[in-house]
Amino acid sequence: MSLRNFVCRRHMLTSNRTITQLNTPNTNPSSSSSSSLPLLGIQFSLSKRHYILLTEEVEEPLLLLLRSWEEKTTPTTIYLTHSVYMSDDRFYQEISKLIIRNWNTVAFQDRRNSIIENTMREVRHIIKLDSNKGRQKLDVCVDLKLVNVCMGRMLVPEEEIALSNRMVPASKSSMKLLKKMEIDEERYSSKDECCTVCLDELIVKESDNADILCMPCSHMFHGECITKWLETSHYCPICRFQMPTEQD
Repeated sequence: MSLRNFVCRRHMLTSNRTITQLNTPNTNPSSSSSSSLPLLGIQFSLSKRHYILLTEEVEEPLLLLLRSWEEKTTPTTIYLTHSVYMSDDRFYQEISKLIIRNWNTVAFQDRRNSIIENTMREVRHIIKLDSNKGRQKLDVCVDLKLVNVCMGRMLVPEEEIALSNRMVPASKSSMKLLKKMEIDEERYSSKDECCTVCLDELIVKESDNADILCMPCSHMFHGECITKWLETSHYCPICRFQMPTEQD
């Protein structure tokens, strides 16, 4: 089913975080001094899942999945000494850089602080376990999953005609809501992800000298494509999220 006539009425943004210790033997379990705190290896794996659901306005809404797709980043590993992960500020900065580098998702910026703080707390808890005392090196895996759900309905033919006859561009000031994404082929993989305006691959090589822009609804497009689109229509091409207009 085509999404051309789909209108998004409600967004749901959720995140799920799993932190596990990788199985490595403890070669020195007797030592417990602070100077023997281990070198910490953190493997970050981030993914984002999109769901577009069709709903009906009835007492018990019927949900029909119109489309879903997943975006993933290549797992990244960093190593931190105890002087870094025992410092609140330095530890926060390192985790923040990991998330921004791998997933600069606009829609989840308001959740970034809680994600980082909870990650720090759980990793430190693992470090302090009795079974990890005296370790020289400790490896943990942080698996972060972001879920973006858009629920809405399809326009009936009369509404579609009316909409096409009153296309309203987004305001010039609203263009600052578009966030530039730093994505390349080495860090980003998606089987069928494309810019829905031009239908070409979304991934931009550095040599192309082009930008990828993300709308507040978390959908991404080629910068030139979405800029031209919003000069005519203030709706997101995918979910019909409404950008501000001069009439607002």
